[in-house]
Amino acid sequence: MPAWAWLNRLAHGFAAEVRALAAEGASLDDHWDGAIRFLAGELVARAPDDRSMATLQRDALVPLELAMAARRGRGRDAGAARVPGYR
Repeated sequence: MPAWAWLNRLAHGFAAEVRALAAEGASLDDHWDGAIRFLAGELVARAPDDRSMATLQRDALVPLELAMAARRGRGRDAGAARVPGYR
């Protein structure tokens, strides 16, 4: 799975889904899942209501996800890093 795809849950998830991810807390068992949970907590802290979360998703996370996806195949330094163990 490409690294940009991990942002999908945060960039497109409903506010309740993002809050549920944040409530699970970071996991040391799975680095990528733990990172997404940590980032969900950061997102909730900065956008505590549905409207501000939707704005942050639209203005920051979706453009980041799209930029990373557009650079796919141009090398690791271009934002196309792959998740270890996946092809």
